[in-house]
Amino acid sequence: MSRRFVASGWRTLIDWPSATGLALFGSAVAQLALRAAFERSRVLSAVALRQLSLSVAAQALLALLLGLSVAGLLSTVTRAAALAAYAAPPGTRPTRWAALRIMPALITLSAVEVAISLTLLGGAGLVLLETSPTPLVAALVLAPPLFLVVILVAAARLASLAAARGAAPSTALVVGIELTLRRLPSLLRLAGWQLVHAVPLLGLGALAAVGAAFLHGAAALACQLLLALCTTTVVLWSYASLASFVEEVGDAAATAPISTVVDASRAGAA
Repeated sequence: MSRRFVASGWRTLIDWPSATGLALFGSAVAQLALRAAFERSRVLSAVALRQLSLSVAAQALLALLLGLSVAGLLSTVTRAAALAAYAAPPGTRPTRWAALRIMPALITLSAVEVAISLTLLGGAGLVLLETSPTPLVAALVLAPPLFLVVILVAAARLASLAAARGAAPSTALVVGIELTLRRLPSLLRLAGWQLVHAVPLLGLGALAAVGAAFLHGAAALACQLLLALCTTTVVLWSYASLASFVEEVGDAAATAPISTVVDASRAGAA
């Protein structure tokens, strides 16, 4: 059944060419913005070191932060447009401004995911640094936070789909955690099949990364763009497969919490 969800996710990418194309275009433009920001920051940093100027160093940092902000905003907006299309109920189409409507929720969910993951892994890392344990003890220390991070990553992806349907971030996260805990084996099988089917794209992306590291000029830029496109395609494919899983899961009770809680969230907001 997991293979069917993966195949359905690929068909979803094709069925929504405008949303998929917009997300791919956004990733390419974001990559260009990152490249320009890093190049500008590198030049300014070299000047700051030669002149020992704090003001030039601040300009270098500002250029880097600006590039990261523009790239992140472009990626988030275009990904939100794609999610709004992929998560739309059958027979419906998202509104023109759906991406802007759900973008704050996606940013909130990403911030929560990153903050909790860093806290869990950072705490485990500090314990390992302080105690210098044996490999077995280190594995036992890392296992619980890593398991929680896996749960959180899966829940955040499901929460993003719930947010794309209009749920508030807190409600979407509760829905994501509940469905993850109840369907974790199925989600792990889906992730495995998704990884297997994405091997060609991942391999092409790896070759592009190698080319970007060793080539220069236009060739390096082309490799970076190819890497961004391959990575974004795999991410969009995984979201579309997950949306198919949520819609088509055999047990009707498994999909009921999303629609029920999202509707309740909308009613409360109204």
